[in-house]
Amino acid sequence: MNSYETIGDLKKKIEKKERIYSSIQKLIYLGKTLENHLLVSEYNIQDKSTIYIVINPSNSLENLYFFDQRNFSTEFNCDFTKVIDNQIFKRGGEDYIRPCGWMKFAFNVGELVNTNDKGLWLGDKNLSGEWPVSYHGTGLYKGKTISEIGSENTSNLKIPNNYGIFSSPSIKCAEKFATKFKYQNYDYLVIFQNRVNPQSLIKVQKLYPNDDQYWITLNQTDIRPYSVLIKRV
Repeated sequence: MNSYETIGDLKKKIEKKERIYSSIQKLIYLGKTLENHLLVSEYNIQDKSTIYIVINPSNSLENLYFFDQRNFSTEFNCDFTKVIDNQIFKRGGEDYIRPCGWMKFAFNVGELVNTNDKGLWLGDKNLSGEWPVSYHGTGLYKGKTISEIGSENTSNLKIPNNYGIFSSPSIKCAEKFATKFKYQNYDYLVIFQNRVNPQSLIKVQKLYPNDDQYWITLNQTDIRPYSVLIKRV
């Protein structure tokens, strides 16, 4: 520890080593909250002194998301940020709109791959048994969730207690419901990429051709998030 560095510098070191964002750290030494602009020496902090770290998300202007690295399979990450598609892809018999413009971070779905179908649900050959791709945003669009807007045209569907998990095969639709967060002075959007069981998939009828397409999954085991998508805006 350098006694001539600031508390802010110390927080950045902690961020690099412990992966705790400096913006949400509160450092406490001898009962005092340490101020970013002051030097370590001004608090008379010595080597082997005990400094307590309190996670304080309220220090951040935006919500922050934390994922355990063990939840990811980095070998399946894919950078779509500069990809422009001019062809149609298929997954599970449905059109697959790839997440162009986004960075894909793949979840570790090892337990789900080792199922009776030996992971065919996650296939990319458009074979029988594959599950189609959908997208889901957890934020609000015009003050409503994806479920609230998606259910506006479901009066003709027999859905018990209006229950269901709503997603969309259109990433542009899901992007409307993306949650925004800030990191290092940049704004980012985050949504989830899923596979949905085609055997139980319910498609909400569009009133007009240009309406967004919404899908409903009644059983949570029939929709499987397999990556989180992040885009800088």
